[in-house]
Amino acid sequence: MSSSLSSFAMGPSDVAQDPNILPVPHNASDPIASRSDEYFWNKDLPMDSIVCRAGRANTGATETRACCPKDMGIYTTSIGCRMSNSTENTAFFHNCTMQVAIEGNPGDNNIAEWLNVTCVPFETYLNVTRQQRYDWLADKGLDELRVDKGVDSVPVCASVGNPQKFNYTGQCCAKLGGDESVVEGGVIESDMEASSAMNCYPRTNDPEFSGKFSKCLEDFGTWPVCAQSRDRNGKPGTPAEKSGSGSTLTATTHLGTSLLVVGAALALLV
Repeated sequence: MSSSLSSFAMGPSDVAQDPNILPVPHNASDPIASRSDEYFWNKDLPMDSIVCRAGRANTGATETRACCPKDMGIYTTSIGCRMSNSTENTAFFHNCTMQVAIEGNPGDNNIAEWLNVTCVPFETYLNVTRQQRYDWLADKGLDELRVDKGVDSVPVCASVGNPQKFNYTGQCCAKLGGDESVVEGGVIESDMEASSAMNCYPRTNDPEFSGKFSKCLEDFGTWPVCAQSRDRNGKPGTPAEKSGSGSTLTATTHLGTSLLVVGAALALLV
């Protein structure tokens, strides 16, 4: 078996040439096929798609990305492969991730246990991610934000996923005259994680900001998340609307990363 199989940047042709892996599924009419990674969170793609991944918590990036060729799916740096829900797609993903793991871990007899391949509905993955992003935004304190004197709390907004080179959060923030806050460096095209950690807020507690920001992101074809920052005493601010229109899904319960694993038990679709 070729050593290129363990490469993090392996392309579809590399996978297809390995005799131990099924041919890469390709359907020319599949709306998810042949999309770049920036489209993972595009809300105009079919909602009945699924997200598959290998590993638990923050593991499995090598196997997941290697087995998410563009002919079949869209990879996200949050470790997931969005694909159409078909037997061919999931069979390829399960088989491919196992082969990548075997080659990368020779002699490991517990691969089947830790590889832990799961597939959940895209809507489940979306809601879990939205809730995580909402919790992150709601935890922002005024000591982290540049607000006007006397302001007690402000709405803080972001996109649900990594905006990457499109930088939807930055574009909408500039359009609305908001202020940007970035964690772990500046937003540059090659730094996806910094881009994903960006948020936008007004310097004053503008009650219409969340709605305007949400509408802007929805016009770009993706999902917004807005929360209210903590007040000057560090207490939770008055909750802001999480959505700007009915097209934005609302997470109503506190969900953790574990749901991505638990979800496989109730939502392995094929």
